[in-house]
This record gives sequence, C-alpha cells and structure tokens, in this order.
Amino acid sequence: MAVKKLSLFVQVLAVAMALLCRAQADTEPPLFQIHAVADEKSTEGQIFVLTRKESTESVAVEPAILLDEKDLQSAKAFISPDGEPSILLTLTEAGRERWIDLTTKYTGRQVALFLRGKLISAPSIQRPITGKTIEISGGFTEPEAVEFARKLNARSSK
Repeated sequence: MAVKKLSLFVQVLAVAMALLCRAQADTEPPLFQIHAVADEKSTEGQIFVLTRKESTESVAVEPAILLDEKDLQSAKAFISPDGEPSILLTLTEAGRERWIDLTTKYTGRQVALFLRGKLISAPSIQRPITGKTIEISGGFTEPEAVEFARKLNARSSK
C-alpha cells in the first residue's frame, strides 16, 4: 500500500514538473527576431530602449516579425576586427529570400534586432542585402555571444 502511494506521488510530481517546464518555456522570450522600426508618423509600435556604450535611444518597434530563428541555418560567435563580441548568422535558403525581401522593402529604414527579447541593435538598411549571412555585434559579452550562438544552433537544428 505504501509503495502504491509513493508511486502515485512520484507520477503526480513528474506531471507537475513537466507542466512547470512547459509553462516556463512558453514564457521565455524568442531567442532571435527582427522587426521593423516604426516611422516617426506611426502611432503603432512598442517602445524599447537601446543601450549603447555611449548613449541610449528609444526605439518604437512594429509588432510584425520579419525574420526569426526558424530562418537560421547556423550561428557562430567570433570577435570582430574592432574587438567586439559578435555572432555570424547563416540563413536557410528561405531565410535568405526573406532577408532579401526585407532589406529591399526597408531600404532607408531601420530594423530592430532582438536576442532573447532584448533589443541589441537597430541598424539602418542602406541597400538590399543579397547575402546569406548576418553579422550582429555589440550589446553582449564574449561569453554571451558564445551562449547565444550555441542556443541558436540548438534551435535551428530542430
């Protein structure tokens, strides 16, 4: 009788832990996303603060996701020539097509790059970009870059 109660307790505990892990996974911010920055006339967009070494900037970000981790083939952490911890993202073929469309449509505008829900960069698109890679630098340390690359690779291989 005591063994059955203990067994039932272990089963209930296992189910509770599984539900807790699933709830935690559902609340984690996406690992990688690119959004458009709202233009000055727009009343839409959520405000995020971009912190740089020398300044901070408020950025209104449109809700539509333009590119995300499903578009990634692989990620690699490295140190850029100017000494910044960086991540090189290689896109899938579908991701590359979306990147070309995005950079063509948003030429002359800013896009917002997020890692783990944190705005890390808001570059201006100068011209359509047809390559298969995206380099992200700044906003994180070398260990963070390595960890982001590891997690991006784990997610992109699923």
